[in-house]
Amino acid sequence: MKLLSLDMSTRKTGWAVFNDNNLEAYDLIESTNENMFDRLEDMYNAIQELIKIYGIDHIVCEDVPVSMHSNLKTGKDLCVLQGCILSLVFKHKIDYDFLKPTSWRSSIGLNRTLYKCKVCGHSKEDLSGINFTLCGECGNKVKKMLEKIALNDRESLKRRAVEMANQIFNLDLKYLTKSSKKNDDDIAEAILIGYSYLKGDCNGEN
Repeated sequence: MKLLSLDMSTRKTGWAVFNDNNLEAYDLIESTNENMFDRLEDMYNAIQELIKIYGIDHIVCEDVPVSMHSNLKTGKDLCVLQGCILSLVFKHKIDYDFLKPTSWRSSIGLNRTLYKCKVCGHSKEDLSGINFTLCGECGNKVKKMLEKIALNDRESLKRRAVEMANQIFNLDLKYLTKSSKKNDDDIAEAILIGYSYLKGDCNGEN
């Protein structure tokens, strides 16, 4: 299977190509057009070119969580871009899946939580979703004295995505600062979306 995984945006779309389970290529599509529809056309044409160059037969990308999106316009633009992806898969007769953000991140351990005991002060960062009912340090079982603090703000997720992609695939992607234009988090997330899909631990929708 030739899989194209995408981290979609109308300005910067990270992409990765997998040949079966092997990462074959990855990069970033950028559009500097100010008009949103011109940017959509740029993305459409660039993704179509990737389909042709690499002989893609399956596309996977992150679904748009419209109800949870903090910026209505951005959410709307991403929905239109998702429609462009659908037009490409219909045109080229290839399979596709959309993965929920929480689903693909959880499936590879990207979501993290700080588990803290208010009795002894012991704390540990670990995977989100762990059943935290007992402090391993002092044995405290009182629920109100056991605290969970989510560590899944946007910046933390992007930084961890770069670190994880580098570790798994022996890459040298960069995450410098929150505002840096040299960050490779879009590419890292595209790679990890494909990786999570190929692992088979998250369910796509099509």
